[in-house]
Amino acid sequence: MPEVYPTTQANELFPGVANKKISGSAGPNSTAVLVGLQGDVGHWVVPVQDPDYNTIGNYTFSFSASFSPLTPTETPGIFFWPFAPPHAMDRWGRRSCNR
Repeated sequence: MPEVYPTTQANELFPGVANKKISGSAGPNSTAVLVGLQGDVGHWVVPVQDPDYNTIGNYTFSFSASFSPLTPTETPGIFFWPFAPPHAMDRWGRRSCNR
């Protein structure tokens, strides 16, 4: 089952931050990472990019995000969820949270 390893620290993500690069590594067979805010039903699909040469078999991902100054501060963090296509894996990977 693939996992996600975010490299952006939670204290770098806060209401009002602009154009923050968020990156990490997704486990083998991942084709994308679902990213969203804890407690919200919405999410974004971020395709994986190049092989992660620091963790053989994993793939890198990165994107930029801005958070409104009105983003609720009680939101516990961002979640990352790896996605592997059904032909490669029959289930979702393990969810990861950046708090």
